[in-house]
Amino acid sequence: MSKDIVLVPLDSRPVNSDIPKLICAAAGLECEIPDQDILGKYMTPGNCDKIADWLLKKSAENYVLSLDMLLYGGLVASRGSISNPYSLQKGFSAISELKKKNPNSKILCFSTIRRLSTTVYSEESMTEWQNMNCYLKAFYSHDLEMAAVLKKKIKPDVIQQYDLLRKRNFENNIKAIELVSKGSIDFLLLPQEDCFPNGPQTQEQLTMSEKILSLGLSEKVFLHNGADEAAQELVSKVANPREKKISVLCDCPSKLNEIMEFEDRPFQTNLFSHMKALNFIQDYDSQTILYIAFAEPQTCVRHIKTALAYGKKVILLDLIAPNGGCKELISEMIRSDLLRQLCGYSAWNTASNSLGTALAFCALTDMKINRKRISELLVRNLVDDFLYQRIYRQVLDERFKKDIHNMQAVDKKTREDIKKEFVSCANKFLTESGFRGVQITDFCFPWERTFECSVTCSSQ
Repeated sequence: MSKDIVLVPLDSRPVNSDIPKLICAAAGLECEIPDQDILGKYMTPGNCDKIADWLLKKSAENYVLSLDMLLYGGLVASRGSISNPYSLQKGFSAISELKKKNPNSKILCFSTIRRLSTTVYSEESMTEWQNMNCYLKAFYSHDLEMAAVLKKKIKPDVIQQYDLLRKRNFENNIKAIELVSKGSIDFLLLPQEDCFPNGPQTQEQLTMSEKILSLGLSEKVFLHNGADEAAQELVSKVANPREKKISVLCDCPSKLNEIMEFEDRPFQTNLFSHMKALNFIQDYDSQTILYIAFAEPQTCVRHIKTALAYGKKVILLDLIAPNGGCKELISEMIRSDLLRQLCGYSAWNTASNSLGTALAFCALTDMKINRKRISELLVRNLVDDFLYQRIYRQVLDERFKKDIHNMQAVDKKTREDIKKEFVSCANKFLTESGFRGVQITDFCFPWERTFECSVTCSSQ
């Protein structure tokens, strides 16, 4: 039986595997992903060959595919290994064959543009990450004397592999653009992972943009900052493909022209690109408001309170600080009894990561949706993006300073105590925020590190 969506995620983390499925459930769509055992985990790459074989056996109206998973075994693997050329070829061939077998199905793909530095997985790798960051920033700011000094701190084979991987990933992104031109891929996102302005990605982006324009693909291929949000955006695009009107408002308009941390262009440029890719248009009369909090919590609360009083559906995008919601903003929202009235909330990782999740919420507001599932998504994001990332994660990182990259070192009893402690804390937060009939039932570390968590939400 044909599925609504078959998804090959970027990796097995909840933001890439669980949340896209929750978005689909809210929209009444059935979404199938590969078994966790072939998706890999953290430093263990997914099995590209098995995933390609699995994919070709699936019949669906829509396919949402991570090329990083199909070609390399996931996002982390895309930065840290030279893949088998056979697997690379098999991944690309699988897409072409999939389109031949399912000519009426839509194939939507995403492929990241290589991040600035390396992957952090230990204290030693953190030093390597910092050295590479500093070296690349000095080199691309033309401080060659400083770059030469910093380069001596990095092992020659690390730089050599980094250069090889950048070149390989860039060439494969060019191939992906060509597959769009040939009709094997219907739609392609090229999200730029963590970077800084005028870095090593700049020439790659320019070449890809020229390729997109020369092939007349500017309505089918989009390049902007982001990465982990791509699957959420694409499943929401499948769920609601038509033109959608939203009103984008914020507390501090001048911030729209600023470049957010880990990104390389003004936020407004990313906002327009993400919106266009998902077929959103700005309309100040829209019932759906994407409200962006940049700097002024009390102003945000006043604006949101007014919008809700007029019956607007408000999705709050909290960008006051990266990777976690703002304490003052959430406290003010709770005091005004506004938090539970939101239709969506997002405040995780980079600005464009969070933007993608917020837009996925926006795509659902004018649909006949499962209200129970939307409520669970809202609660899940509040608990993860705010309560865990901004508050509890700091507690854990202080408690386990040496273990933040390896939670396996924490014994079973301590893990169980952490789970009980956080679940209790989360449910108290929900009660104080005015939520009724919904609670957190489980909590764990899917990648055995504190950087992300898995939160299970249940409605009564």
